Amino acid sequence: MTAVDIDSTHHLSKRWTRCVGDSSYGSVVVASGNRLYTTSGTALVAINDDGDRGDIAWRADPRDDITEVSAGLAPDGTVLLGTNGADEWAYRPDGTPKWHAPRIITYSSPSVTGTGLAYVGDHSGAVHVFRIADGSQVADYHAARAEIWSSTIVDKNYRVYLGTQSGHALGLDSKGAVLFDVDLGGPVDSYPALTADGTLIIGAGNGTLTAIG
Repeated sequence: MTAVDIDSTHHLSKRWTRCVGDSSYGSVVVASGNRLYTTSGTALVAINDDGDRGDIAWRADPRDDITEVSAGLAPDGTVLLGTNGADEWAYRPDGTPKWHAPRIITYSSPSVTGTGLAYVGDHSGAVHVFRIADGSQVADYHAARAEIWSSTIVDKNYRVYLGTQSGHALGLDSKGAVLFDVDLGGPVDSYPALTADGTLIIGAGNGTLTAIG
C-alpha cells in the first residue's frame, strides 16, 4: 500500500479547540445533530460541533468520583456516565438527570444495544444489565470472578464477551451462563472486538492477541 500525504490533496487546518475541564480518558462519542459527548474529570460533557466552533451545550457532574471511561449512547439519545464511584448515571439529551443505579467502581465503558439495554462491567467482577428507559436492573452476571476493566461486547443474540484482570476471556450466554473461558496468560485492559463472522478478538497484557471462534 502506498502512503498518501493527505495534506497534498486536502488543505487541513484546525477547526476549533475547546477546553472541557480536567483530564479526559474516554473516547469521544458522536451523536446525531452534530452533538459530541466526552467525559472529563468527574463529569459528562456535551459539545455541539458547529463547524468552526465547538461549544459546550451542558456539563453534568454527579461528583461520584473520577470517570475513566467513554460515555454510552442509547438509540433514544440517553447518555450514560460510568465513574470510579458507586453508581451508573444516565442523562437525557438536554442534560437533565434520568436515573442512576448502583454498581461499584468501573473502568469499563458501557455497551448499549439497539433494544435499550446497557451492559456495564465493574471491579466486583459483575456485569450489570440496565434498562435504559428507567435504570432498572434486568440481570446481574457474576461469572468473571475477577475485576473487569475491559468493556463488554454484546452480539445480536445477547451473548456477552469480556476480558478479566485474572487474564481470562469469557463468553456468556443471554442468561449469564459461561460459554467459554480461555486463559490468555495476562490481564485484559483492552476492549475486545467481534468480527463479521462472530470471531472474538482480544488482547492481553502479555503482548498477545487472541482470536476465539
